[in-house]
Amino acid sequence: MSEPFNVVILAGGSGGPLTEATGVQEKATLTIHDQPMLDWVVNAFHGSPEVNHLVVVGSGRLDTLRSMAHVRKVKRFTKVLASLDKLAAMRKNRKDPHGILRVIGCQGQDFSAIETALSKHLDAKVRILISPHPEMGMDVDKPADDALARKRLLQPDM
Repeated sequence: MSEPFNVVILAGGSGGPLTEATGVQEKATLTIHDQPMLDWVVNAFHGSPEVNHLVVVGSGRLDTLRSMAHVRKVKRFTKVLASLDKLAAMRKNRKDPHGILRVIGCQGQDFSAIETALSKHLDAKVRILISPHPEMGMDVDKPADDALARKRLLQPDM
């Protein structure tokens, strides 16, 4: 088994087509099969022996979710706050991996070099996780995404 790592989950999405269709303001709180979407993600990572700590970046309203009991409370995000412009630019490019690499100055580099560059920039060890489970990173923005997530989570071995 490899060395345990920390996970940062960005859960700040709100508004858009999904809100219009469901009436739910924060996507992380959208209930799928009796639990909020964020609970599915936090519980999956919490159940992994490779995960050391979980950090969720989102609104204070998420603190009421049951899964947040597994999340490490971090009071100082100095390095992360210093990177807000880059994080915002990365978010804008979230569906364009090459765009994200341009933002962080790592285009054309392999995973090891990207991990090293991000680790240095954030002053924290960064690890790229390659998973055979694409649902871990499913971005639920539209009603069709919601339908796919519901189907996928109901039949995980599909």
